Amino acid sequence: MAARETFGRLAALAIALIASAALALQLQLLVADFTERGETVASGVWRYFAFFTILTNILVALTTFGIAAGGRFTPNHSLVTGVTKNIVIVGLVYHFLLAALWSPQGAQYLADVLLHYAVPLSMLAYWLTLEPKGGITWRDGLMWLVYPAAYLVYALARGAFDGFYPYPFIDVATMGIEKVLMNAVGLVVAFGVIAQLFIFADGALGAAAMRRALR
Repeated sequence: MAARETFGRLAALAIALIASAALALQLQLLVADFTERGETVASGVWRYFAFFTILTNILVALTTFGIAAGGRFTPNHSLVTGVTKNIVIVGLVYHFLLAALWSPQGAQYLADVLLHYAVPLSMLAYWLTLEPKGGITWRDGLMWLVYPAAYLVYALARGAFDGFYPYPFIDVATMGIEKVLMNAVGLVVAFGVIAQLFIFADGALGAAAMRRALR
């Protein structure tokens, strides 16, 4: 058990370092792009924090650093599962809805792959194989909806302030508020469905682990 725990903490540290490196690279690239266009560093940083991808990767980094540190810094199972669900959704939405909209090159391609594929897949792999299972309920699923709902309010408020909407499906200026609200309902449903899948998987994997322990 001690060896498994040590391996889990090392794996979490690796994920934290990958996420941190990707976040730093994306920030540097975005700020450089803004300054090359004659805008300020602050404007680039402001834009950086508009994206659900960035905020969720930050949560992944903080969560996995907490797992790696252990002790009182260890996040509870519900938090780890909720963060995993959110970063998996980042990867799914990007792959199926957003990836075809642009063709990043060079360092931007690297940042893109790390943020949208490497971190989600590695976090999912950690959750499936190393995170202890069991105890997640529908109440946890409801709590997990607070973060995406809060992000939606945040993104729409930012857009109303500076006119920039980070994703086309919440672009009020282009689609209108009614269409955006319809999209928001669809997103909430998608988040809820994927949350239920995680809850089911948690229960099934937890029961399987219990049966193995009793043999």
